[in-house]
Amino acid sequence: MLDYETRYVMIERYCLALVWATRRLRHYMTKYSVHLISQLDPLRYLFDRPALVGRLMRWLVLLTDDDDFPNEDVAVVTSLSGWRMYFDGTTNHSGYGISVLLISPHGDHIPRSIRLTFSDRHPATNNIVEYEACILGLKTALELGIGQMEVFGDSNLVFRQIQGEWKTRDAKLRPYHAYLELLVAKFKDLRYTHLPRAQNQFADALTTLASMIDIPVDATVRPLLIESRSAPAYCCLD
Repeated sequence: MLDYETRYVMIERYCLALVWATRRLRHYMTKYSVHLISQLDPLRYLFDRPALVGRLMRWLVLLTDDDDFPNEDVAVVTSLSGWRMYFDGTTNHSGYGISVLLISPHGDHIPRSIRLTFSDRHPATNNIVEYEACILGLKTALELGIGQMEVFGDSNLVFRQIQGEWKTRDAKLRPYHAYLELLVAKFKDLRYTHLPRAQNQFADALTTLASMIDIPVDATVRPLLIESRSAPAYCCLD
């Protein structure tokens, strides 16, 4: 792998390996039936995502040259236990933001943030944005082919209601609760842990960022790189 490829998240490494194999081993694949057995599900990740950009789109174009990839024949083996999901939503004077952080068993951090702009038509509350954040996290996990994971968040209400401990009395939350139940049913196992906001710092920071910025429609935003530096900048001079 090239240096920049080593920084791909695990599902992207699987996609890269699959593309490499179909290019380099094409002379074998055209003569024999090939079955893909993988810890993750790179085919479903590429074919089922609602939007692909950059290298993911290029990989999908390359794979569609070999147009016989029936999803029902894709076997996913080995438990995906070890995945963790952190979610958070915020409302402030700048707007509304939601974020999730998925952490793989290998330690890959997969963040996602969204600024909510529908509040003028559908007024948002603290509980609504927390539901939006949890739904975003579960949908993202399903896109990655995750079947079971631990879910962490600071919304006691969302956890209590999704586990049936509290009734959903607020009419505005009922459609959210119903949709969340549909998503939960698609997982093999979900375990919920309530965290104080102070222990949910990564998701909280992403949520605050999303709520405060308004990205132009035509802007291209690269992945956000966050590093830890233990020395002043001038100490890094050669």
